[in-house]
Amino acid sequence: MKARIIVGADGPSSFVASSVGLQPFDRLQLGLQVDVPMKSNRRHTVDYGKTVSFDWGSIHSGYGWGFPRHNSLSVGVKAPLKFAQDLKGYHAAFFHRKGLHMGDSHVFGQIMSHRIGTKSISRERILLVGDAAGLTDFWTGEGIFYALRSSQIAADHIRRFLNGDSTALMDYERDINQSITPELRTAYFFCLIFNYLSRVAFKLIEKYAYPTDLFFRIMRGDRTFLETRHRLRPDIFLTKLFIKNKRAQ
Repeated sequence: MKARIIVGADGPSSFVASSVGLQPFDRLQLGLQVDVPMKSNRRHTVDYGKTVSFDWGSIHSGYGWGFPRHNSLSVGVKAPLKFAQDLKGYHAAFFHRKGLHMGDSHVFGQIMSHRIGTKSISRERILLVGDAAGLTDFWTGEGIFYALRSSQIAADHIRRFLNGDSTALMDYERDINQSITPELRTAYFFCLIFNYLSRVAFKLIEKYAYPTDLFFRIMRGDRTFLETRHRLRPDIFLTKLFIKNKRAQ
């Protein structure tokens, strides 16, 4: 097959990237996930059918999650690759603590790639997008938004190239570094701080409403990690911490 432009959108084990010597990843993580039919856990339907749950602190630098879907519960865990040997046991323990039964459901594994720095994600007329470029949030593991956003950016540069701008593809990496990389880098450092200060963080989450509210605002897309970093001056943070907690009471 011949093409004027190649876009690598083939995940963290990208054949396109390896074929041209691109290695954009700075960190790798492993995720395990299983979709459990709601009917096999009927007694928990009321508890989990409309509830998103998270578990931090049970595994180093990782977490567990439970998301309800239409007829199933998506239950998964993730951690950096160096802790992968503990992940299967953590997943089983997470299930046990929630009182769930896996039944005949299969556990799926997924490598998560993370580009924290500015390693190259393009070469001549080859561009990488999404997981292939390591555009995944290190803290949450979320990558769909960044896959779509990087694809939109790539499409714009490809359109310009096909319309005669011979330098358009060279600007792709620069635009990714300006629009996406700062957010992913900030999420990575928030994750490092959270894990390093986990005992303090858990006490804040337990006692005050604001940290949890802030996290879910980020998850909903109402606030970015970058915006949060700019706003986390000690005076602003402490004011919101106490005022929002007072309102919650």
